[in-house]
Amino acid sequence: MNYSIVPFRPKTNPGDHWAIPYVTGKKYYVRWEYGLDFEKMRFEIIPWLWDNTDGDIEFVMPHYDVREAVYVDDNLGNRIENQTIALNAATGNKFGDNLILNETDTRMIHMIINGDDDDINRMTLTGVRCISNCKLDVPEDLPLEDRIRYWSVLDDWDGRTELP
Repeated sequence: MNYSIVPFRPKTNPGDHWAIPYVTGKKYYVRWEYGLDFEKMRFEIIPWLWDNTDGDIEFVMPHYDVREAVYVDDNLGNRIENQTIALNAATGNKFGDNLILNETDTRMIHMIINGDDDDINRMTLTGVRCISNCKLDVPEDLPLEDRIRYWSVLDDWDGRTELP
């Protein structure tokens, strides 16, 4: 398996972003070094560089932060429903077809990118933490600890032997 590391660029200027080239017809497993904790993520193609014979690009991305919903919207304002990868597989997937697994033990996003529709060249994933009844139930009598626990130090977490 080959891999590459793309350094994180802070959000001080979202317009100053990374552009990363990918080979069409391939599937990419994309994992962020510290997990994926996203509010919005955008995928965009340059339509005039996409040839009609180019294959789909499929991204598979784990995410670790709880999301009540993940929305996929195209640049025309259409919301793409979940599980469209399987629905459209026989006839050919479209830009934005996806499969979003949001259960605790299988949080994974599958996304198709292609240039099959000249009018659609951008998808935005929006991770929504809470839609309704967003009040946090926090016990009032939480005991204070006399130390700071770091998520990356296994000894700080009772019984952990490996990072997730």
